[in-house]
Amino acid sequence: MEEEAKVTWDRAVACGERMEEARTEVVKINFDATATGRKMSFSLVARDHDGFVLGGRADVLDRNVQAEWAKLYVLEESINLARAKNWLRLEFESNYASLVNRLSKTNVDFSTMGYRIRELIKLLDPSFSFNFV
Repeated sequence: MEEEAKVTWDRAVACGERMEEARTEVVKINFDATATGRKMSFSLVARDHDGFVLGGRADVLDRNVQAEWAKLYVLEESINLARAKNWLRLEFESNYASLVNRLSKTNVDFSTMGYRIRELIKLLDPSFSFNFV
């Protein structure tokens, strides 16, 4: 499972290298997760406008979840990191199109996951500015 965590971390770092240029105050957080059997692994990398790594996290957890819920978990970890560091302008990036689409249309998603996403977004301070790509 540690090998899967390393692969996930390497994928997140590589994805972060392809990030578009952003305005100078924006912190981009790239996150990824995978779930296999009763384990999930995740990683997140936060970078400034120059690509300098500001922080991150990777872990392997004993959780039996589907991939979409694993990605939602790492989004929550990303939000918690941003809150802990007091970053106000954020851009979250994931290669999981289904989650990005749900995040972009939270007001029309009445599923259990849609509810959880709305609750996560409430965790962000009203002064936060964020975008999902």
